[in-house]
Amino acid sequence: MKCAPYNSRHCGLDPQSPPFAVIERGISLQKYSIVIQYSENDNCYVASVPEILGCMAHGDTREEAMQEIQTALSLHIEMMQEHGDKMPKPVLYAS
Repeated sequence: MKCAPYNSRHCGLDPQSPPFAVIERGISLQKYSIVIQYSENDNCYVASVPEILGCMAHGDTREEAMQEIQTALSLHIEMMQEHGDKMPKPVLYAS
């Protein structure tokens, strides 16, 4: 099973800018953890934000997955704020 293309609207994230250099509605996206893993079953890279349940994206390359998760994170934060949901605190995950 191959990953379907990730459809998202552009939210002002510049793919050429350094990763995580984005402030979305007063929240620094750089503080959230991002995990990128290769899925043999889906034949693509899957990115997720552990602190925000359900915030995931994918891409054919690690770079594409990173760009997509930045967009997904921005959209997820926007929706949580619109619904008045409490934002989870960023967590430092040690290896």
